[in-house]
Amino acid sequence: MKTIREAGDVKGKRVLVRVDWNVIKGGKVSDEFRIKASLPTLEFLKSVGAEVSIATHLEDVQAGDIELLKSYVPEGMTLLPNLRDNPGEKENSEEFAKELAQGFDIFVNEAFSASHREHASIVGVPK
Repeated sequence: MKTIREAGDVKGKRVLVRVDWNVIKGGKVSDEFRIKASLPTLEFLKSVGAEVSIATHLEDVQAGDIELLKSYVPEGMTLLPNLRDNPGEKENSEEFAKELAQGFDIFVNEAFSASHREHASIVGVPK
């Protein structure tokens, strides 16, 4: 396994970055620590010309809560819909993992606090 800095030229590559931005409580961002911890990786990818999409999960959320996170997404990057909206995420569905990974050249796991989970975005996508 390589770090993103060891991956070589990523300019123009489509990169899926799995973050753990599960920080919505009561309709508000309760703690920015996890978001801020992942920003150096996102900014690095942006600086080297990668096309970045960000994936995260939110638990026990209301409709529209993922919209609260969009203000943290660096310009030019895409925040994918809440992973937990698809039952295949928690089931570690091979189909969902393939769907999620489709079209991406590189996967970066920046969700270390969620890495113990056997979910499609953590285990299935890297396969």
